[in-house]
Order: sequence, then structure tokens, then C-alpha cells
Amino acid sequence: MSDKSAILIGSTGLVGSAILRQLTSGATSYSTLTTVTRREVPFQSQLSSQNHVKNVVEKDNTKWAALITAAKPNVMYSALGTTKAIAGGFPQQWKIDYDLNLELATAAKDSGATTYVLISSSGASASSRFPYLRMKGELEDRVLELGFKNTVILRPGFILGEREVSQGLAINILGAVAGSVHNSFLASAMGYPVKHEEIALAAIDYALRVERGAGDPKNKGIFFVESKEIASLSKK
Repeated sequence: MSDKSAILIGSTGLVGSAILRQLTSGATSYSTLTTVTRREVPFQSQLSSQNHVKNVVEKDNTKWAALITAAKPNVMYSALGTTKAIAGGFPQQWKIDYDLNLELATAAKDSGATTYVLISSSGASASSRFPYLRMKGELEDRVLELGFKNTVILRPGFILGEREVSQGLAINILGAVAGSVHNSFLASAMGYPVKHEEIALAAIDYALRVERGAGDPKNKGIFFVESKEIASLSKK
């Protein structure tokens, strides 16, 4: 077990719950793992026997930054995000995906965290003409400005996995197509769709590696992990 403490934001979502399952599966566990959520994680009862895991349920997300400051994590994972449909519009989505994420990342940095892992998106760019990808790109830029010792940004393509909330007919069709080409020669044409478990494995693998000092020094502690690499890491 690592002697580092970690905090996970977004652990009730598709990718976040996969990260939580991996972090609590054994060898990758931290000495202390804290999750902060608006509701209990889907498998809360399974975590009750793990004394090093603490799930803080706080419906008011304006209090989350203070909870992170109190936890003083060494490592922070953020899989926090929503959709425009669930949020009620793009301005409301921005408040979660950008404003809240940046606020919580800042709290982690100020409390002494050395490694920050962000689940972003393939194609993220502050100069993108697509609002969603521009939002993700601007968040990446602001997080990098915080100056963590290690910043790991994962950019998955279409994320495969069973979602609790329907994303609509178009997304369901896209998911079916993406699933059929996963690990096939057509995958590159679709931005390398990846399974949520593969993203979780890559996020944890990179966090552990950089905490041990691994990686190319020329990266200056900044690591972008694209969708193709996320898929290839899960095969190793």
C-alpha cells in the first residue's frame, strides 16, 4: 500500500466509479483515499470494511474546496463532469466542468498536493470552434498554470460503458458503433474509443509512475495521455 493520500472527485460517474473500484481493489490503494460526492457512491456498502476509504457526501458543492483543503491529499484525481442535457444548458455545464473543477484543483494545489490527474477529452483545445472542446482546453490550460509538480491529463475519445443516465438516441447509437470498432482498424477514424475501465487504469498507472519519479524529465512534470495510448496501456 502506498504511503500517499489521495482524493477523488467525480466518483459517482462512469469513469470516476471505475477509478474508485481500481483504487480500492488492493495493490493500488493509498494509505488514505477520500471521495467527495453529492450522493453515496454506487458500491458504498462494499467500501465500509476498508478503513482507509472515506466517502464524504456533501450536496452543496460550494463546500467541496474546504473539504479538499482539510484532506490535504498528495494526489488528486478529477473525473468530475456532466453533460449539457443533465446540467440544463451549456452555461450550467461550464459551472461544473470548468468553474468547479478549477476551484477544486486550486484547493488541492494550495493544500500541498503534488500530483493532479484530470480526465479531459480528445480534441480539447482552448482554440477549438466547438464549445465543449474549447471548455476542456481552457480548463487544461488553467490547471497547468497552477504548477503542480506533476500534472497528468488524459484525453480519451468516445468513452465506452453503461451509463446510469441515458445520453439520448444519438449518443446511444454512437456508443454502439464505437463499441463495435473498439481495438479494430476503424478505431483511429473514431478517435480511438476507450472503455471506462481502461481510462481508470491509465489514470492510476500514470499517477503512481510520476509519484515514483518516472517519466521523461523533458516533460517538466506535464503528461498528456491520448486515447490511443490509454487503450494500449490496458493491454500491457
